[in-house]
Amino acid sequence: MAANSIVALDIMACKKYKGLEKLDDNTRRQVGREFGFRQNSYIDWKVEQGYFFCLEHLISYHSAHTTTVLTVKPLYADDLWWEIFDCQKCLKAPMSLRGDGAFAVPKQTIGDYGAIARKIFAENIDENSAEELDAIWHEIFKAVASDIERFLQENPDPDRFVPDESRVSLGHGGLLSLMALIRQGREEEAVAIIRGRQGQGKSCGLVAGHTDGYEFILAWCRAKRGKSSL
Repeated sequence: MAANSIVALDIMACKKYKGLEKLDDNTRRQVGREFGFRQNSYIDWKVEQGYFFCLEHLISYHSAHTTTVLTVKPLYADDLWWEIFDCQKCLKAPMSLRGDGAFAVPKQTIGDYGAIARKIFAENIDENSAEELDAIWHEIFKAVASDIERFLQENPDPDRFVPDESRVSLGHGGLLSLMALIRQGREEEAVAIIRGRQGQGKSCGLVAGHTDGYEFILAWCRAKRGKSSL
């Protein structure tokens, strides 16, 4: 096949992908609203019983790379972290920042719907296939609703929620677990974990100026407890 023909096919594929991406976003938004979700870019989110639930959907022209997962964290996690991190502008930001903000606390994955989402490609859906996409997103959001219901039954009190760090991507040094410990008044345990990680040469991964996030947590714990030994 001539080089010009290959380029023409690539351009056509790209245009089709862009059309599909737009239709996919619109359909996800419409169906998500039926289930109480709001959309911002690649995420759909809702707050329920003191938790922030976030559906993260990243589609790829290479269907195997498309990911669609449901994540969760206690609603207090970001407020507490931003207070510790002295990030006042984040505290005043839209709620969606908890889902896609650079300084947001990482979330725990509780549902994976990639196999369903990849039907977008497996069924050869194009920009005119609104009905097929609508069916796929209803299937996904029904599964999401079921997973949220089960999660809330197992974790009814966000203040007592214990994160599973093995299911937290981009964990930023166990930040979600550290916020949970501090929320529960277990600052000494949080400090011990940080000291241990620092001894291994590890950092939080979030930095303000030249100060690592761990140092912000240590200073906050010292001030709260009034103990220089912390």
